[in-house]
Amino acid sequence: MVDSTAQREPHGGEDFGVLLGEIRALTTAYVKQRTLEPAKTIGRFVAVGAAGSMLLGGGLTLLALALLRALQTATGSTFHGHLSWLPYVVTAAVAVAVAGVAGLAVLRGRGPGKVGR
Repeated sequence: MVDSTAQREPHGGEDFGVLLGEIRALTTAYVKQRTLEPAKTIGRFVAVGAAGSMLLGGGLTLLALALLRALQTATGSTFHGHLSWLPYVVTAAVAVAVAGVAGLAVLRGRGPGKVGR
């Protein structure tokens, strides 16, 4: 005989509050997976890129200073007197050319870290 006092609840006898808790946990896990994990990955990417940019900028600055010093000392009397300003112009022109090449590489999207598109 069937006991009429024992009624079955839908969803295998689980309480509605338990179902809401499971839905909330599932939604929270989904949101973390889709938002927080990619944000952490992007954060690491940006941090490594910023550190690399700072190191590269510092290194290129030292190379520009080395070029200036070489033009001032290793060229003998070529850049003395009324031509003493020329090593600065040459160094600035080389720095602008390097920055231009880097800018073109960024605009074209070519670089060693580029994954095929």
